[in-house]
Amino acid sequence: PRPGTYHLRISTRGTWTARVVEVSNPDERYYGREETREKKQIEEEQHRLKEQIVVQRSAAVNFITPLPSSNERALKPKDTFKECSQCPEMIVVPPGSFIMGSDLHEPDRMVDESPQHMVVIAQQFAVGKFAVTFDEWDTCVADGGCDGYAPSDRGWGRGRRPVINVNWGDGQAYVAWLSRLTGKAYRLLTEAEFEYAARARTTTAYFWGDEIGKNNANCDGCGSQWDDKQTAPVGSFAPNTFGLYDI
Repeated sequence: PRPGTYHLRISTRGTWTARVVEVSNPDERYYGREETREKKQIEEEQHRLKEQIVVQRSAAVNFITPLPSSNERALKPKDTFKECSQCPEMIVVPPGSFIMGSDLHEPDRMVDESPQHMVVIAQQFAVGKFAVTFDEWDTCVADGGCDGYAPSDRGWGRGRRPVINVNWGDGQAYVAWLSRLTGKAYRLLTEAEFEYAARARTTTAYFWGDEIGKNNANCDGCGSQWDDKQTAPVGSFAPNTFGLYDI
């Protein structure tokens, strides 16, 4: 069983981070007359996935366009780029500073969010505009990367939905493949980089304000159509001021 379920996001000149969503290790067994039917459905799904992944592999390998050094040096905040057709879209985040951690009086704060301290991000860096999608992950698997691991989507759908049922080690395998494919350095975000990117120069509990509000995110009680049911396709909610979605 996989140890947890995560979302992945890229940043810092090809940098990724993992966000824990939930822990789930379903133990599926099939009995009686349903066994043949269930197995057939699984085989059909695996065949469909293989066909889909082959197409994605062709798209990724045939259209690799690493950003030239001159273009990279010319990048400015909110500029975007992709280095292969199925690579994550990257967006440039500006340098700056922020107070890391949460105020003692912030509702629902965690103990490990203290003490607050100043963090300086000295240089701009590129971050995945969206969480890594199943399309992007499946391309990695089809091209021989990601240790060949094809995570379950739990029946919620693949495509532009964020990849789930992956852990930190899986994320490291993904960025290693991405680095080999493009010849550029992709890695996981540091904790400070992630919080800086997520806060986007705000000081409120959420980047849109201090209240959860309605339809700002996908969670239990957030007022979206996916609340407490399934993942939402990436880009379903408004971005923060850095141009990052679902963060």
